[in-house]
Amino acid sequence: MQAALCERHPGLIAQLFVRADGAQTPVGAVTLMETYAQQAPASDAAAGVSPALQAELEAAAAVLQPWLRGTRHVEVFELLA
Repeated sequence: MQAALCERHPGLIAQLFVRADGAQTPVGAVTLMETYAQQAPASDAAAGVSPALQAELEAAAAVLQPWLRGTRHVEVFELLA
């Protein structure tokens, strides 16, 4: 899913992380975190994930729902200057 999104959106950086802090989860369950960042063109240092791209990410991730034990949620962070 992430590779296909990156192909369609040059400059998109997608990563997948697995929780490694020993948090209690049901047997066989893992906690995953996807991250997405859009490289800013030199002319636009404030570029990020646009609302249109966010909607496409959500649509692409909808196919994962059968394997989820909880709900996906979005958190947005900005770089501190």
